[in-house]
Amino acid sequence: MYKEYHQVEIQELFGQYSPKIPITKIIRRLIASIPDKYLEGLEKVVLTDSISIKEELPGEHTKFQDRDIPLWECHALYYPLHEGRPAWILLIVDNILDSWPIRLFKLRVPPIRDLFLCTPFYHEVGHHIHAEIKPEDGDKEQIAEKWGMRLSRRYLMRRYWYFFPLVVLLLIVKKFLKTDDFVEKTLGT
Repeated sequence: MYKEYHQVEIQELFGQYSPKIPITKIIRRLIASIPDKYLEGLEKVVLTDSISIKEELPGEHTKFQDRDIPLWECHALYYPLHEGRPAWILLIVDNILDSWPIRLFKLRVPPIRDLFLCTPFYHEVGHHIHAEIKPEDGDKEQIAEKWGMRLSRRYLMRRYWYFFPLVVLLLIVKKFLKTDDFVEKTLGT
């Protein structure tokens, strides 16, 4: 199935794996929240599963922190512009979903599900921004992480703005509950 949004194509290349959540719809939303200038040169996002990768590219590895890792064990990869071929992102959906210590039914809660998916996706977009749009000196992974956090925060604050006042209130209450004055006043000691 091929779809296009913000000039970035989304391809589903699943073998026998079928995601239990509307992954393409979520990725489309994540792409839509990125300013167009950061998507320049990004051709597509490919959604697949680890078994399909293992069958199609059995000997392929990638380097991460000086270690060779089989592609089918990765969560996501960024493929930069190379020999005239546009940049693209590969998301290995089953690895992403299986990596969180939370049952799949909880991933049906949109803010939680979106948080879990936007983290690896925006990290790879961060690699694209660093490689093609705004190169800067420094460690590539740290720069991608910085961009990923920035894009994730932007998306989550715009999409789920109503959660943030509640989170702030809970943090204030938590801090207030930890003070000795509150304990003394509450317990009457």
